[in-house]
Parts: sequence; C-alpha cells; structure tokens
Amino acid sequence: MRRPFQWLSLTLISTCLLAQGKLGFNVKDMDLTVQPCENFYQYANGGWLKSQTLPADKARWGSFNQLADSNRVVLMSIVKDLAAAKSLKPGSPEQRVNDFYASAMNTELLEKKGIEPIKPYLALASSLKNQADLPKLLAELHRRGFAGGFSMGVGVDQKNSKRHMVFFSQGGTTLPDRDFYLKDDLRSKNIRNKYVPHVARMFELAGFDTTQATKNAQVVMTIETKLAEFQMDRTEMRDPNKRYNPRTPQKFQDENPGFDWVTYMSGRGVSKIEDLNVVQPNFFKSFSTLSEQYSTEDWKVYLQWHVINGSAGALNKAFGDQAFAFSKVLSGVEIQESRDKRMLSVVDNILPNEFGQLYVARAFSPVAKTKMIEMVKNLRLALKDSINKLEWMGPETKQKAIAKLDAFGVKIGYPDKWEVHDFDIKRDDYYGNLRRHSEMRLKENIAKLGQSPNKDEWSMTPPTVNARYSPSLNDILFPAGILQKPFFDPEADDAVNYGAIGWVIGHEITHGFDDSGSKYDGEGNLVNWWTPEDRKAYDYRTDLVVKQFDAYEPIKGERVNGKLTLGENIADLGGMKIAYAAWKMSLKGKPSPVIDGFTGEQRFFIGGAVIWRQLQREEALFQQLKTDPHSPGEFRVIGPMSNLPQFYEAFACKAPAAMIRDEKVRPSIW
Repeated sequence: MRRPFQWLSLTLISTCLLAQGKLGFNVKDMDLTVQPCENFYQYANGGWLKSQTLPADKARWGSFNQLADSNRVVLMSIVKDLAAAKSLKPGSPEQRVNDFYASAMNTELLEKKGIEPIKPYLALASSLKNQADLPKLLAELHRRGFAGGFSMGVGVDQKNSKRHMVFFSQGGTTLPDRDFYLKDDLRSKNIRNKYVPHVARMFELAGFDTTQATKNAQVVMTIETKLAEFQMDRTEMRDPNKRYNPRTPQKFQDENPGFDWVTYMSGRGVSKIEDLNVVQPNFFKSFSTLSEQYSTEDWKVYLQWHVINGSAGALNKAFGDQAFAFSKVLSGVEIQESRDKRMLSVVDNILPNEFGQLYVARAFSPVAKTKMIEMVKNLRLALKDSINKLEWMGPETKQKAIAKLDAFGVKIGYPDKWEVHDFDIKRDDYYGNLRRHSEMRLKENIAKLGQSPNKDEWSMTPPTVNARYSPSLNDILFPAGILQKPFFDPEADDAVNYGAIGWVIGHEITHGFDDSGSKYDGEGNLVNWWTPEDRKAYDYRTDLVVKQFDAYEPIKGERVNGKLTLGENIADLGGMKIAYAAWKMSLKGKPSPVIDGFTGEQRFFIGGAVIWRQLQREEALFQQLKTDPHSPGEFRVIGPMSNLPQFYEAFACKAPAAMIRDEKVRPSIW
C-alpha cells in the first residue's frame, strides 16, 4: 500500500526529491492492485513482470541479466574501438584484448581448420596402452585443461589459512548434477534420453562413423553413470567439515589402491608434499577400483569424449550448434546468443585484468566506491550492534563473532594491483589461445604450493554482476559491474540503495555467519568457536529456515531444497535485517521523508524486491532447483520479508496476511 500524501504541497514534494535523490524505482513496474501484505513480490514487480518478454536467447531475464547486458554494451564499445585503432602498443592490455577477440571472431578460419585443432589431443587420449597407464595419461590431459575422472588443484588449507595444500575432488561427469544420471523422474529421464544421442553426434562431428559414435556414446554414459553413483550429493557437500579429510600421500594411496596416485601427482608437477585433502573420500575409494572394471578401449572413448566436449565451443559452427542444441534441453533457451556477445564473456574470463582495466576506466565512478565504503561500514556497525543484542547467544560466542566481523576484509570495484597472467595470444589461433591459457593457469595454481595465500587476489572480474564472501580469506568482494542501477544509484534515495546494494552487502557479510561460514573463524580457519549451547540455539533457528523454504513449490511437484539453499537463505534474511538497521543508522535520528507517496521504510523494501524480479524458463528453473544453492528470485523476496516485523510495520500488515508468518515458526537469527 502507498501512504496517502495529499497533505504534502508540491513545493515540499519537490524539496524532498531534491534533498533525498530520485525515487530509485519505477512505479509503473509495480502492481498496485496487489496488496503488499499478501504478495510483496507481485506488488513490487507485477508491472515489470507483465510488460517484459523473456528474450529467446536467455534462460532467465531479470535485474541481474539487464545489468549484465548493459555492461556488455560497454565491453562491446571497447572491442570495437580497439579494432578501429590505427595502432596499439605491443603487449599492452589493449593489444592483447584486441588480438584475442579477433581470434575468437575469425569464424572463417575456424571453419577452415575444422577438427584439426583437437586431433593431437584425441590422439593423446587414444594413446592409452593399458589400464595401468591411466594415471599418467589423466595427469597429462588434466595438465592441459581437459576434464575427466576427478579433479586436483591447490587451494587454501581450510584449517591453516596461511598455507596452501593439494585438494582432490570428485568429478568426471558432464551433466550438471549426479541426480540427472540417477533419478527416475520424467525430466531426468528425458535429459538422459537426449544426452546419449548428443554425445554420439559430437563423436560423428569429430570424425567417427555413425556406428562407432553410437557405441562410444553408450560407453560414456555407462562410465559417467557409475561415477555419478560414487559422488557426494550437493546438500551433504555444504558441510565444510565433511569436505576436510587430510591424508598423507601414502595413506591416500593405501586407502585407494588400484590407481597410482603418486604417478598421477608427479605428472601434475606435485611431489614431496606432506599432506593433501581428499574432499570426498568415498568417491576416491570407489574410483580407484574403476580402472580395471572397464577395458582400455572404453577408457580411450571416455577420455576422447572429454577432449571433444571440452573443445566444442572453440571449434567450428557445427560443434557449437550441436553443443547449443543439447544445452536447450537443460535451459529451454530457444536461440543461441550472437557470437560477438558470447565472445565478450570469453575475453572477460580469459583476460580478466586486461579487459577489467579497460572496463573500469570507461564505466566505474569513484563516487560509487566512496559510497560503498560508507555503506559497508554502516552495515558492519549494524551487525555488531545486532550481535551484542542477541538473546540466544552467550557472551563468549558473541565476543568471537564480533572478532570475526572486525577481521573482515573488503574489496570494492577492482583490484588495487592488476596481475599479469602471461601467455602467447595469436590472432590466427583461437583454440591454441585457449589451450595455452588453460595450461598457464593450471601451472600457476600448482606453483602456489609452498606459498602463502595472496589475500589481495580477486576471484571475480570487474564487469561481473555478482558479489561473494570467502570463508578462507574472510573477506567480501563487490565488483564494479554490480555497482550500478538497479543495485546502486548514487543519485537515488538512500532507502532504495540500502534496500538493494545494501541488502547485497548484508547478504555477503552474513555469509560469514551462515550455517557453513559460521564454522570458520576470523582468520579463515575451519575451527569451532561456538559454545555447545549457542550452536544448538543457532541450529534450532536455522532449522526453521529449512522448513520454511522446503514448503515453497515453484514447479508443481518440485520444491525448493531447504537444506541445499540454507546458506543463501540465512544470508538473505540476515542481510536484509542488517541493511535495514544500517539505513536507519544512516539517518542519524532524522525521519525519512515521504517521496511520491512512499515512506522511506516502504522504499527500502521495494528497492530490495526489484533486484530479484525475473522471468525464467521452466527447464532452467528445474535445473536451478536441483543444482543451485540459491532459491528462485520470488522466494528470495517473500521468504526473508515475511519473517521481518520491520516489513509488517512498513506496510501496516496485520495477521492473517500471507506475508506474516506465525511467530512460532519465524526465524530470527542475526
């Protein structure tokens, strides 16, 4: 509901708008026929949902996608300007971006080369002489950036954040989740029924005759299904303690005989290490017995598949079209996005610092960074105040929670120092550019062994429309790409900014205290800093969140997985609560004016709802429910807001309104 404002003179309204900034959202995007206390998502976004059409080349369309498209307009202007430049300094970011993008857009050359680029790697995959050689060959393929079997990399030791260690993780499958191989529901069966012919067609494109390609596809499906049976499911993997299983190399070998792990690690450049982490021990116990269960020829086929699948997007149009044809089964997307746009994303991924520098220079305002620093400060103060007032948490745990909050690192916009990841870029060798990049980055990763973690390292590119919290670094990161409308508008009312980007900031901060992040201390170590009583009280409250989201049914017969999405749902609830408190704190005791009939409190919640509006294809929504730890956008609005008395008050909601949850089942955590 909108508060009446007839008593405000036009002069006063104008003064309020000038003093507080513009409204920050479009009233036409709302549906004022819907009662906000019944369905706030529709109230805040109903007009937009009715007026928008899901683009044929998108699986979903919402605020994140719209901003990403706006950012790509900037990126496209950069590559066009570079292409038109008369000369570029050799080795400069401009020259490297220009050459790489040119190689990606040279489709005539890609057609001419056909399958020639992957022939050496298909030959490598076919060089397996016997099962005993599998460790050595897998190491070589992994070193070159191809998937298969499992994965190994170097990361921060979860219980000693000052060092790196080797991690072994499950893998080897192509479909997005193990359940797609194992479940018997109609959707999963349909995906499998489409997957096998897709694999066969890809083998045909790679030069195999139809009969052999069909046989190969069945081999791939058989081995990948077996690997899926071994894999830990996503919900169980959310527990960091279950993912931390250190072993000496010798113990790892003894527990998993049948596969020469020492030979594999040697092939990856790893030797003389004291320990390693086996993320999913049961997977590796089972995997180590597989080499003898399948013939050498079957393993050759399986490895060839991962060469083909890992290369399809960098080959000719036939491969790209077939890969997209199968992706339609998973996403429902009707047409493929144009190549010039797709390749912008590739450049951003391959040359994050070079492209990032050029993007920031053109699109990022220092005003945004200054304002963000102030907002982060206010949200941290708000959470500290909230922790001190918690009735369910004892003083010992409170002290440690605040110590962790005080230790948070903050990264905003772009890195203070642009790193250089050097590899040869050739204008006439797109596939080779990608291979050289993969090998270089994997080599860099292995080289981290023996080095202290770099806390200044960025894990997102500057144009990215997203944000993140790192438990090992205990820091939050907000790329320049998300610090724009509708998430952040320096000219808009503070209430809306705190409801939008403030909620995002609060969300990331709260991740440090969600069911997983709360198991790490302020130094980024996986260690219990809770008293048993406080942890029990915390778990009771988070269980209410699980039950709440388990009840949501976005597709008939398909519900949100409350345990899989628990961390994100806790972060949404806590993030909104502290963002609201921080906004109130920023007013310094002064009332927020009414603007265009909306109170500041109402504008805060509308600003938050706007960022989660979206249209989504049912196929993509089904995949999200199975694989994504984030709840669908509608429930990221309804879920947290229906738990907040501040929301009830802002819109004068009274029971039994749908947006008011019974106090007995209403979680209040941070």
